[in-house]
Amino acid sequence: MNKIIRYIILGIIQGIGEILPISSSGHLIVFGNILGIEMNISLEIILHLASLIAIILYSRKEIYEIILKAFRYIFLKDYKDKNYLMFIIYLLISCIPICIISLLFSNIIDYINNSYLFIGILFMVNGLMLYIFNKINRDRNTIKLKDSLVIGIFQGFAVVPGLSRSGMCMCGGINSGLSKEKTLEYSFLLFIPVIILATFKELFGGFSIDLNNRFYYFISFIVSFIFTYLSLKFLKRIIKNNALKYFGYYTFLLGMIICIKSINIF
Repeated sequence: MNKIIRYIILGIIQGIGEILPISSSGHLIVFGNILGIEMNISLEIILHLASLIAIILYSRKEIYEIILKAFRYIFLKDYKDKNYLMFIIYLLISCIPICIISLLFSNIIDYINNSYLFIGILFMVNGLMLYIFNKINRDRNTIKLKDSLVIGIFQGFAVVPGLSRSGMCMCGGINSGLSKEKTLEYSFLLFIPVIILATFKELFGGFSIDLNNRFYYFISFIVSFIFTYLSLKFLKRIIKNNALKYFGYYTFLLGMIICIKSINIF
């Protein structure tokens, strides 16, 4: 297969997998191997940055309003805007569990990254959780401190491939009592500080780009950006149609196939 096409496919996988609750990291590991592309931290960061830019562009109006009104509360003491500052604080609180888990369990995470059996099992767990939480409907649209903690803890589980970050955030929000629509909005915005923190971590840890593949990285970046943006619109329709369970079916089936192949049953 042409090398450009392989990197285009990788960009498509990242763009779709980051937004839809199917685990982009799990798909990148599995399909990177199938496509013969070595997945490294630098490539993953580049792909995630593309998704980050797409999310910021897609949610630019909401982001502008939140930041503007948060600063208005800080400097003008306009108390009706206090909730916007609290929303930013809640996003940062939600980042704490994934940071702690990443630091404390880095060896375990690295082991899982190299174990197709564990990745397959986690895909199946992801599928079961999506199926279960799809059946639950909540109607609260106000984020509280408890919600940020619960969503953050659920998101922390998604530090391993196979568990979807957006899917775990959805499950966490629903479990906390939030509506699916509000949880979806929060999940999108939560992606921003998470990826910024991850990027800074890699930059200070010796981030480097394989110059021999920089053109292909650029192609993947552009494709990832486009498909992330398109997927954002698609996911909103899915939530409205209460269709998370179908992604549950998909990831559970994919997990079964990966487990079967990893232990050579057939």
